[in-house]
Amino acid sequence: MGVGTNALPTTILQRSSRDINKIYEIMKKRSLGKTKLNIFGSCVTRDIMEYDYRKVFCINEYIARQSIISSLSVPVEFDENDIKLDSTFQTKQLESDLKKNALARLENSDAEYLIIDLIEERFKIGKVAKSYITFSNELWQSDIFKNMNLKIYEKKKRGQRIYFRYKDIQVYVNKFFDCLLKKYSQNRIIIHEVYLSDYFIDKTGEKKIFPNNYVIYNHKINSILAYMYGCTKKRIPYANVLSISSKYIADEKHKWGLAPMHFQEEYYKEAVNWLYDFLE
Repeated sequence: MGVGTNALPTTILQRSSRDINKIYEIMKKRSLGKTKLNIFGSCVTRDIMEYDYRKVFCINEYIARQSIISSLSVPVEFDENDIKLDSTFQTKQLESDLKKNALARLENSDAEYLIIDLIEERFKIGKVAKSYITFSNELWQSDIFKNMNLKIYEKKKRGQRIYFRYKDIQVYVNKFFDCLLKKYSQNRIIIHEVYLSDYFIDKTGEKKIFPNNYVIYNHKINSILAYMYGCTKKRIPYANVLSISSKYIADEKHKWGLAPMHFQEEYYKEAVNWLYDFLE
């Protein structure tokens, strides 16, 4: 990655002006430093960066524990002192969801690319007054709404579509990207299409299936994810799609513990190499 602008390949004279411009653009990026990324999604995407052995990427904004529906809602009044979580990261994510600043953070960032996965859509949606919030584990653990009238809603399948209350999820997806496309062109957006796995490798290296209640849950969530990824690709058809999760399974030795979205190490290695190829 340390190629300087003076070290042009000898074949450059044989290339078209378009190719030459592309080469100079790549070299300019490399000479200036790392490629800046924003992430709206889950640890599955964030963990890819742990395998960036070329040290190419720099994460500007990482927004997790948020649903598309929640990010489009109005801010919630709350006292920050009521969020009693041990993790600074978890506290920041919950505060962002309550303040509804995700879209502003993504729009104001100077990152060149945006990577999106929808794993956080597995969470239910809470409603306080006129605001929707992501009913994440952090929200539950914080007890911030224990004295409030919190209503819980789920995304539901009706026929071949997924609805949230009275609206097709496509409505929310369209509105979400209407906002983001003011900042990012479609070819600068990467859809990381990832699903929950029914299988895992245990600590001895043996392949096993998750308990039946997990499998039932996985299928329910994966049907929601499949529809929402479809909605996303319909709204931004010229975005880039990274979709390799069907080739891999979960790993009991994952640093975050065993879960249907905590994959084998090989998953992240292939994903980061996909990103390298995408940039070049």
